Amino acid sequence: MLKSAAICLYFATVAWHVNKCLADPKDSGRSVCLLDDPPNQCGQFCLTALKPMINHIDRHQDEWMSACGATKANQTQGKLEHIKSQLLSLQSGQSNMQEALRKVGSSLETSWEKLNPEDVKARLERMESQSTAQMELLKAVKTSMEASKQAVPRDFVKAGSRYFYIEDNSKQNWFSAGHTCRRMGGYLASPRKEELDALNLKAGVTYWFGISDLADEGRFISSFNGNPASFLKWRPNEPNNVRNSQHCVTFNNRGMDDDNCDKKFNFICQASEENL
Repeated sequence: MLKSAAICLYFATVAWHVNKCLADPKDSGRSVCLLDDPPNQCGQFCLTALKPMINHIDRHQDEWMSACGATKANQTQGKLEHIKSQLLSLQSGQSNMQEALRKVGSSLETSWEKLNPEDVKARLERMESQSTAQMELLKAVKTSMEASKQAVPRDFVKAGSRYFYIEDNSKQNWFSAGHTCRRMGGYLASPRKEELDALNLKAGVTYWFGISDLADEGRFISSFNGNPASFLKWRPNEPNNVRNSQHCVTFNNRGMDDDNCDKKFNFICQASEENL
């Protein structure tokens, strides 16, 4: 490409000298170039004048091309080094992530090994008992709402301001007793003090009350509305939750006791307050 430019420059110079030599002396103010053979003589002159430039271009053309190639090679090498640095950084990050995952896995394995199967079993049983108690509460609320406009159930007697049914013949566990009361249009009783005094219960007979701490240990609530029991009259040293299995409340002439919900006792039902 450089040689082509030099040749073009050469012919342009020749044309300029020819034109100058043939110019009218009146226009230029100088003598006409008087040559016997103008084209050859001017061409030789121009070639002589441009030859050093052409030689210089020819000598340095390879050098310039090499310098250009070296520059591009350096740029390419720089890009490769940058890419290599990024790859090393990614590999380092991947190694750190793998190490973090390994530590998490090791921690989980250690935590699992420390679990006590008996403790897990006890917790599951506790959750099951709480779920059962909550279901009983929901059923009781539903029954109460359905019976809200009914008359006072049959065989219920008034004690204080509310109505109760005393079951002295059939003994059932706490859950079955609650179901029986709901079928009768009421729920297991949670009597107030004045109502309990008015019921005149048989001495020596144990009755189920609608009070338990199945949902929350140590917090005794009414199975009808889920509120804390309004009246509690415990026997001495009660409640004691023997072997963590006593969660339902019984009553006899000595007072209240927490007992195993699966035991069978007589029971007292209470009519829904909307029936009064």
